[in-house]
Amino acid sequence: MINRESLFENVLYLGVLQIFSYVFALFVYAYLVQIIGTEKCGLIFFVFSFIQYFIILCDYGFDLSATREIAINRHNKNNLSNIFSSVMVIKTIFLLLSFFILSVFFLIDRFEKDKMLFLSSFGMVISSALFPVWFFQGMEKMKYIPFFKITSQILFFTFIFIFVKRDSDFVYIPVLSSLCYLFFAILSLYFVFKKFKVKFYIPKYKSIKKQFVYSSEFFLSKVSLSLCSNTNTLCLGFVSGDMIVGLYVSAEKIYTALKSLWMPIHNAFFPYMTKTKDIKLYRKILKYGILLNTLICILVYQYAEVIIKFFFGTQMLQSVEILRIFSIIQFVTIPSIMLGYPLLGTTGGNKGCKIVNRSILASTLFYSMGLFALYMNSQLNMYSVTYLILLTEVFLFLYRFVYVIKYKFLKNENNYKDLCNETSSV
Repeated sequence: MINRESLFENVLYLGVLQIFSYVFALFVYAYLVQIIGTEKCGLIFFVFSFIQYFIILCDYGFDLSATREIAINRHNKNNLSNIFSSVMVIKTIFLLLSFFILSVFFLIDRFEKDKMLFLSSFGMVISSALFPVWFFQGMEKMKYIPFFKITSQILFFTFIFIFVKRDSDFVYIPVLSSLCYLFFAILSLYFVFKKFKVKFYIPKYKSIKKQFVYSSEFFLSKVSLSLCSNTNTLCLGFVSGDMIVGLYVSAEKIYTALKSLWMPIHNAFFPYMTKTKDIKLYRKILKYGILLNTLICILVYQYAEVIIKFFFGTQMLQSVEILRIFSIIQFVTIPSIMLGYPLLGTTGGNKGCKIVNRSILASTLFYSMGLFALYMNSQLNMYSVTYLILLTEVFLFLYRFVYVIKYKFLKNENNYKDLCNETSSV
């Protein structure tokens, strides 16, 4: 039986992971800026942003769909093995497809000249596909996730400080990242087999198809999210060059670190709310979360220049205005995230999930149209794309907020039944 004690324990474990991962990564990025320079940092993150699309493809939304399936079937060993095997088979197929697509992109000069960087970075796609975060989340055994991820990150960061000593050493970064994360991804699979007695086998086609179809809407929403988070970096890399990418990523890294502090609540709440529909606890967390987030946003906006100087030095002062815009984005993003899968996606049943997924698809269409307009009017720069993210996040929040108000989710714990029973199309 899921209880609040296990929920808070999972939030704590994931919180430790998020704080370590993103805050430490921020310091590593600051170190790299000083050693290899802004331009080469921009190139590395241009490559990483492109590779991220393959990670999203191989994930195929399983961090949401499979987490939910595992949470429901956690006490049935046969079902667990079937779900695990089906998901891993699909991931393997997508992994092979990803490598083929990457090979095709080498026909383009922009990718051909940095071919080795892309190839060495592909190890991150393999490690991400193998690492079963979704399984641990569904089993509500989040304490294992920090062990594997933090250990791999410590190893990676240690190697960075050992091997990256001059600007020409930037080529080692994707290699070290791939090797470290791949090792612990394989170790985590061994742990799944031994600790949870899960067996891997080639499941029936029907089982594979079921997981594929069920996760398709989740996948579309994840692809949509990646468009907003990765496409800016890619577009700036093509239009403005690696230097601008470095400036933009510097501010974005701080924003990502701040946003990540809230993800443990989101990730732990999703399986918890799936089983309990504990709206009373949700309201408390949402209330105090918004208050704390508001305070953080005000402080970041006010001291943006001090923050940029502290992490990156005076050479990155052009990032100050970008960071201020991101602090406003943070103010909107956190409530929007909490209204998504933790609320609509659980208490609203399948229709609630469709609302969340369609809200993401609609906001992506909004973003894509805006990005196209900026490009056609030669206004695509690091300031305009950041403002576009702000407008997109406001649109996403309002989309979800309308349904929360319509079905009175925050007032009555039983109103979600109305949505589940509604026959009209969302």
